[in-house]
Amino acid sequence: MESKVIRKLFIVDDDLIFCRLMSRVLKKSSKVEEFKLFENGKLAFENIQNLRKEHYPDFIILDLNMPFMNGIEFLEAVVQLEFFNPNIKVIISSTSVSSNDKKKISQFDCVVDFYSKDGITGMLDNMLKFI
Repeated sequence: MESKVIRKLFIVDDDLIFCRLMSRVLKKSSKVEEFKLFENGKLAFENIQNLRKEHYPDFIILDLNMPFMNGIEFLEAVVQLEFFNPNIKVIISSTSVSSNDKKKISQFDCVVDFYSKDGITGMLDNMLKFI
């Protein structure tokens, strides 16, 4: 049986501890070939804008509460890109989500899951079911 692998993953989060933890886990994992860290939505958006469609990430782990461009603003901007790849899957990872945020998130077909940062264990395995 062929093992599933995530080709490219973006982590967009201003929480340095979370990013370091995810980086350590992903470096030891054979389930992700490449990953990039971005400390806010603006930096991630600028990066995606400059990529050709075939180089877009398979997954984006996205925090909602960040400076410069929050997660919802990032989603609104990225789906407007001329060459947006609708196959990108986004997982929201946040400490809390208001009912207003949940309503906004539900408008984006690319959002496939939500994890509280308190319950992050198992996120990677669950991502693989979408490949």
